[in-house]
Amino acid sequence: MIGDSAYGLDNFIMLPFKDFGNLTRDQKNYNFKLSSTRMKIEHSFGILKGRFRRLKYIDMGDMEKLNAFISSCFVLHNITLTTEDAFDDFLADGLEGSDPDDPDVFHIQVRNESGVQKRNTIAGILNEQNVI
Repeated sequence: MIGDSAYGLDNFIMLPFKDFGNLTRDQKNYNFKLSSTRMKIEHSFGILKGRFRRLKYIDMGDMEKLNAFISSCFVLHNITLTTEDAFDDFLADGLEGSDPDDPDVFHIQVRNESGVQKRNTIAGILNEQNVI
């Protein structure tokens, strides 16, 4: 999984490197790829929230039901795409960005060394493959 500054780095969630002006080429490349991927994911969820407005007010209490509901929304969305159902009217409301610096967001500041190592490994692999 990928996350932003609201989460703690762990071996199952990758975060960007903090930029204090001394990032290596590997780290900058990693941050760029992570940010690009995260933006695509946020855009996808924005589209879903525009089409399935219930997603804006979802109950986080039952993770199994939550997972099934979100998966169902993706399936229904993909079905409508294959039938060429127009959805442009739904996009505007769903593309609201989330602000990781929002004071109402609960921040978890945990740093897991296996997460640090995994992130460094991924950054090195991206650089070796010249992925930009």
